[in-house]
Parts: sequence; structure tokens; C-alpha cells
Amino acid sequence: VDPRWQGRAVYLSCPVKPGGALEDSQFSVSVEALSLFRVVEMHQYREVATVKTEKNPVTGSERKVVVYSYDTVWSETAINSSLFYSPHNCVEGGVPRLCRNPTLEEWPVRGKPWFSEKATAGDFSLSTELFQVSDQSPGLRSKEAVQPYPMEWVFQPSPPLPRPPVTVLLNNTRSSGAWLWTGVPGVPLVGDLRIRWTAATASFISVLAMQDGHTLRPWRPSDRSVSPQSASNAYDPGFILVEGQVSAEEMLGYGEEPHSAVVWAVRVAGFLGCWGGVQLLLGPLTSVPGAFPPLGALLEALVGCPLCGLSLAGGLLVS
Repeated sequence: VDPRWQGRAVYLSCPVKPGGALEDSQFSVSVEALSLFRVVEMHQYREVATVKTEKNPVTGSERKVVVYSYDTVWSETAINSSLFYSPHNCVEGGVPRLCRNPTLEEWPVRGKPWFSEKATAGDFSLSTELFQVSDQSPGLRSKEAVQPYPMEWVFQPSPPLPRPPVTVLLNNTRSSGAWLWTGVPGVPLVGDLRIRWTAATASFISVLAMQDGHTLRPWRPSDRSVSPQSASNAYDPGFILVEGQVSAEEMLGYGEEPHSAVVWAVRVAGFLGCWGGVQLLLGPLTSVPGAFPPLGALLEALVGCPLCGLSLAGGLLVS
């Protein structure tokens, strides 16, 4: 560790060690990894709004009509059924039912992440912040499914429980593949839960972050001068972490991609806006060539091309 780089951005590409196991003690799930995620989904009603066009057979006039339909879906977030337009039109098992989803407060268990606090790369310790943000963007992509229980584990039947159950225990869950179910796998009912775990088990990473003693962490907002990207880049998370061996130049490309997309979107919008404005101001000039048929095509080109050029220049200036 070179103290001359203290407080500055450094690049590192080397093997990474998690430094220990991450554990979801509630379900006895443990794995040596950089991050561990408990994913919880509930089977819920959802509302689908479809816009259709109806034509009056007599007058021929058309009107837009919104048709609401209802089905069920697995979702990690609570769907508020109290906002449904027609809450009495749900069907479960061929029987009409009131569309009622459990509220978030009724979920007995929710998703949760764990991040390694002892991970090291080379001579550096890695701040947990690097794993928390990088999981959402370029970063750690390889996530392995974690088996919740040994394959020989057998479901123990219990009396029927409410959906969702007040608690999630061994005696009211079934293990099927990588999922843990509170209902019958393959035949879900509204209120049933399924839970799975994924872990980031990368063995080699490339990271661009700030050196803080013997630790790599995101450069703080007050330290944006050390950022290898523009301080005006709203997508700059303060570091770049990528799984595998990646050069510093390639990593900088990861950070610039979202910003570049926004810039080009603004340029296109600016061009269209400027084109419309110039057409309103100078558009009448394009009708003048009509009074001189022999020179019409030439004059239209002489007027139209400058208009397009002005619009393009205006679009670039806006961005």
C-alpha cells in the first residue's frame, strides 16, 4: 500500500477473498461470499388496464375505453389491492373472490441483503459500500443459488395455516429446488410465499475506488476532484467494481455509458425542439419558391438545408 495515493483514486485487478461466511440465521443459510441476498416473493392479485377502441356502428365515431382485468403474479413488493378499480372481479380456483392482497405489514418475512465486512483484494480491505452499490450496476453479476436446506430434508405436514402464515417455520414450508415454499409448489394461492437465496461468489475483481489507508471505498462527495469521471455525471456512484479482469480504460467506459446515453437523448430532443422552432419562424420562406417554378427546387434546397443546419447546431448546444 503506497501512502502517496492516500485519498486518491486507485485501480486494482486481482483475486478477492470474502473473509468468512455470510449467514441468514433465521433460516440457517450460510455461504462464503461477498454478498448474500434473501429474496421473498408473495403470490398476489394484480390489476391489468388495457385501452381498447370502440366504434359506434351508427355514427362511425370512435372512443377509447379502459378495460380492467385481474390475474395473479409472484412479486417481491406488496401490491395495494385497495386501489383496484373493480375489486370484486378476481377469481381464484374458478371461484369469484374479492381482490384482497395481504398488506406489507402482514408479510411474515421480507427480503434482506448481507455484505462481507472482511473482504480483501491484494493488500486492501474492501468497504461494504462497494458491494452494496455494485450489485445494482456493472459489478458482481455471478450470483449462485444457495440451497436453503439439505436435499434430503422432508416437509412435515401441519394443520392448514392462514395465508400468509404468521411465521415461516420448517413445519409450514416445503423445499423445492432453490425455493422454500409456504404453499404447494406449482399450485400457488394468493398469500403464499416463496423464498430463495443468491450469493455473489466472485473470485477475481477489478475495482477503481479511493484509497483510505488500507481500505478501498467510494470517494466521498467532497472528494469528487479525485473521480476519474466528470463531477457533473449524476450516475457516478463514487467507484467502479467489475467481476473479472478488466482494464482501467474499459472500466471507465462502464461509468460513461449511462451518461452518454442521456447526453444523446438530450441532443435528439434539442434537435427536434430547435427544428420545430425554426420551422415556425422561418418556415414561411419555404413557400416562396412556389412563386418561381423554374428555380423552385434550387431555392427549396437553399432554404431547407440552412434550417436543418441551424436545428442541428441548436440541438448540440442544448446538450
